Amino acid sequence: MRPSWLLDVHDEGLGVLTAWVRQQGGNARPWRFAAPCPLHVAATPERLRALQVWLDQPEVRLHHGVTDCTTIEAPVALGGPLHSILEVSLQRPRERIQLARAIDDRGLHRHHTLLSVDVDPVQAWLTSHEIELFGGIHIDAASPQPRPCEGLMDDLRVVRMDGRWDGPMQDGRLCAIVLTSVEAVGLSSLGTGASFSLNDAEGLQQMLAAIERDDPDVVLTEGGDAHLLPALRHRAEAWGVALRLGRSSSSLATPSRRTTVRSYGRLLRRGGHHRLQGRVHIDLATSFLGREAGLPGLIELSQASGRPLDAVARRSPGAVISAIQVRTAMQDGVLIPWRKNRPEDTTTGWDLLHADRGGLHLDPTPGLHFDVFELDFASLFPSLIATRNISPETLGCTCCSERAEGPLVPLDPDEAKRWFRQRWVGQRLDRAPSGPSTALAVPGLGLATCLQQHGLLGRVVAPLIRRRRELKAQRTGPRDDADRRQLALKWLLVTCFGYTGYRNARFGRIEAHEAICAWARDVMMTGIETARSEGWEVVHGIVDSLWITDVLGRSPDERAEAAQRLAERLGATTGIPLEVEGRYPVLAILPRRSDGAGALTRYWGCGVDAVKVRGIEARQHSTSAFVKRFQHDALAELRDHVLTHEPSVDAMEALLLRAHDRARAA
Repeated sequence: MRPSWLLDVHDEGLGVLTAWVRQQGGNARPWRFAAPCPLHVAATPERLRALQVWLDQPEVRLHHGVTDCTTIEAPVALGGPLHSILEVSLQRPRERIQLARAIDDRGLHRHHTLLSVDVDPVQAWLTSHEIELFGGIHIDAASPQPRPCEGLMDDLRVVRMDGRWDGPMQDGRLCAIVLTSVEAVGLSSLGTGASFSLNDAEGLQQMLAAIERDDPDVVLTEGGDAHLLPALRHRAEAWGVALRLGRSSSSLATPSRRTTVRSYGRLLRRGGHHRLQGRVHIDLATSFLGREAGLPGLIELSQASGRPLDAVARRSPGAVISAIQVRTAMQDGVLIPWRKNRPEDTTTGWDLLHADRGGLHLDPTPGLHFDVFELDFASLFPSLIATRNISPETLGCTCCSERAEGPLVPLDPDEAKRWFRQRWVGQRLDRAPSGPSTALAVPGLGLATCLQQHGLLGRVVAPLIRRRRELKAQRTGPRDDADRRQLALKWLLVTCFGYTGYRNARFGRIEAHEAICAWARDVMMTGIETARSEGWEVVHGIVDSLWITDVLGRSPDERAEAAQRLAERLGATTGIPLEVEGRYPVLAILPRRSDGAGALTRYWGCGVDAVKVRGIEARQHSTSAFVKRFQHDALAELRDHVLTHEPSVDAMEALLLRAHDRARAA
């Protein structure tokens, strides 16, 4: 029997989920099953008994669809003890929020703690059964079991649906639909697209027949949610044609409601999502992650978060990292809070000014610098979270009575798990290697992180760091399957730091944000002091990168070896890998226009591997194509010169003047 893999799972809203299981090289079939998703309430025993009496009233049961109320034992906080919890099962799980609001009102918004109110039933089911979307699955006696499945990307059938309009998409008339089969990794066309005119109902029926014949697993559109699919729905209703774009017999379902958000001064509007039963619809116009990382990256994030592929495509990287945190908490048996209710710790203005300082940067000296090495801490902030065990529940714990400057937690998640297990066993035997109940002090702040329990955030980011490192080693070329997957993980690691200080993050805490910044400043100062002690001048430093140049007169080969030794030594000292990111025979740090001091993020470098530019006109969206082309060409010519000749200020100035004269003449 050919292996099968799980394409999609969606919630029907009545405590029933539908999973679409696709046989490799064959068809997809639906599997419907019950998946209750109750809500939970924590309160004092007296209030729980009173609440249960209220919920047992016939009119309350009838109005809210309550089917059962039981008392269970479960933790309500990360690393917390077990509490008595009231578990309320509903006939219609989608109405959990309505009941939660009523319970919150009865508790005067302070006596009842609501949990599991907005938990995604699909994510909860996948997590409880340890099953991944786009992973192998075997269903035996209605019990799903994960199975290995290889060659999925080759088996995935993808179709791109494009519209032809007689004007702008926003207000034009839809004239035709073009269906093109595309390759799953690079989305390159596998042949000539088939065009279907929409002048009459026959063209629409032919398009639907082509979709049923090709039987795609994924349908890609550009503006499908906001324009293309609503226009198709309007045509189908006018002609009396059932618009069956999914694999079920039902017509295209009503889209979810539209959303409008403000972001960086812009008003962004997103159309309601159209879900295709049995197929995955991705609108690339509204999917940042889809445009950046493609289908391989979206699948990687879907498997990590336990969320359906179309849901991941519409989310930001921060929302995906939050979903992974929720899934990890579920695996721990922790009930998910409905609303974040932990306020910021009370502090003085002076302490706040001292703690909330961000990362470290140096004021660089403007001008030309020669033979500069760039050292970069790999995933600095996520690595600090993992190696310093920074998490909301580990900061200011009550189990550690002493503070010390070490040891550090191993970065590898498996080694970290064994490390904490050994410390736990050692504490029980009263012979812990670092002394009893010792916390890791945060440098410069009156905080410390617990070294007795493994924090949630560290257990979230450490596997992502390792997985990205493995994918980078598997790359065979730019934008291949492994490269797209590691790029998706990169975006998660970029946002995980900011989410620790986000006010609405379920597992965020501003003190964790401040602790990460404090450790980042300490690591950078360690790097600067070590580099200076070994005969390097630190030309520039920004948050997680150092630019250094030799002051001992070593030969070029000796400089390269010394820079590599410095990176390895700092990596061992800080517990965070440090890489020699690049070598620049010439690095130019530009002055600020206001006062002439060195600009932090305006520089260009003629590197051994490529030209690197930051902050100059060639990187700005407002710059004309002519100026961008001039700067790129001039810097490329300058790089060719410095790689073949000894860098000379006069020679480089003459070369740039000649390039300027040619541009004026053109």
